[in-house]
Amino acid sequence: MQIENESRTLPADLEQLIERRVQERVDAYLAAKEAEKATRPKKMALIATKGTLDWAYPPLILATTAAAMGCSEGSVKTHLSRARDALQKQLEEFR
Repeated sequence: MQIENESRTLPADLEQLIERRVQERVDAYLAAKEAEKATRPKKMALIATKGTLDWAYPPLILATTAAAMGCSEGSVKTHLSRARDALQKQLEEFR
């Protein structure tokens, strides 16, 4: 790739240096974002409704939740099951 600025062109070695530096910065940025994502706690909200939308489109709701949490749909099901079990246990203790 030749970088042109009006009538000047950069030497190939300088062009390669620039490309390498840009790639290093992009890689460092992506690595930092991945590290930040790994340390962020995962959260889930349990939404209970009496409407029919949640029954009509459960795959859509599951996929949307998985995308928001940054995990698989199976992981969402696991988190949901554990949350329901914990809630049930708390409710039994409350009674």
